[in-house]
Amino acid sequence: MSDEKMSESTDEVIEQLLSQKLEAESARIYIRCYYGKMVSAHDVADALGLGYHCLRKKFKNKTGQSIGHFLIQTKLEGAKELFQKTNLSVKEVSFEVGFRDPSHFSKMFKKYVGVPPLEYKTNKDDSQHEHLN
Repeated sequence: MSDEKMSESTDEVIEQLLSQKLEAESARIYIRCYYGKMVSAHDVADALGLGYHCLRKKFKNKTGQSIGHFLIQTKLEGAKELFQKTNLSVKEVSFEVGFRDPSHFSKMFKKYVGVPPLEYKTNKDDSQHEHLN
């Protein structure tokens, strides 16, 4: 499926979920599809036609976690997958998953994954890496 068709399909699913008042699920789908485009929680709210504070509250109530945490978690899961499947550098991966600053990416990666990204990349065949919380 082409990126354009996938985007149209994703937009249709999100529209259906919004019509059913499933804002948190819409936000999760949007983040999973567009996290590499440097989206923020404010961008998600704008794309869904919701106020940021409204979306933040609904997301937390529905999922039990903040939308910011989910966004970072999704980006870092994407980074782990890129480290497993590619030979991209840490800097390249950080940009691919939507971080503007590679040093911030490295800090978040270590905080959430437990090891620095270079170590994770170097030991990508090692199954000892922790899963994100």
